[in-house]
Amino acid sequence: MCNWRRLSRLAGPHILEKCCHDLDLINWFCGSLPSRGAAFGGRDFFKPENRFLEEKYGVKTFHSWRDPHGLETPFTDDTDLMDNLVASVEFRSGVRAAFSCTMSNARPERRMRFCCTEGTLELELYSGTLKYRNLGDEGMTVIDLAGGGHGGGDDYIMKELYECMCTGGTPKCGGSEGLESAVFALAIDEAARTGKVVDLEPVWRQLAR
Repeated sequence: MCNWRRLSRLAGPHILEKCCHDLDLINWFCGSLPSRGAAFGGRDFFKPENRFLEEKYGVKTFHSWRDPHGLETPFTDDTDLMDNLVASVEFRSGVRAAFSCTMSNARPERRMRFCCTEGTLELELYSGTLKYRNLGDEGMTVIDLAGGGHGGGDDYIMKELYECMCTGGTPKCGGSEGLESAVFALAIDEAARTGKVVDLEPVWRQLAR
């Protein structure tokens, strides 16, 4: 919110800039493309009247890193980004998904939950915890995994990059997946800004998807 990415004309909306990988994963898990979506969002936290929070909790609370060429404070009107968004999406396959994101959360978390035919699974990336329960189970099964903001995925990404560059291997995903998650993100942003259900099928037809 303090550097050039606070302006969507330069960087695109927040959901594209920071959430495209989450949407890419949702596409992959669903094995399908989103067909239509509705969303609500706004800027309710990072606005001038809340700047008192910097004095109350300290400037570093709201600056993960300082940009020497950026703004002094994220609590400004010099932005057109939404700092929170919720969306409901229906996929071609019939799967339905709910997605939410916020720029300010006192509890760092990045969670995915799957409510499936024969059970429920929840993954929390920061703590590195996978929980699931099948129908008929007595209790919850808990598996501890690598934690962190990317859930330990950075090591796998770098290993695959090395193998592709040095051995000629084929990457597991490429430009097509990136394009699909970008279309997904921009559609959700449009739905939130217009208050309308967005039909993605015309876009997929243009892209021969």
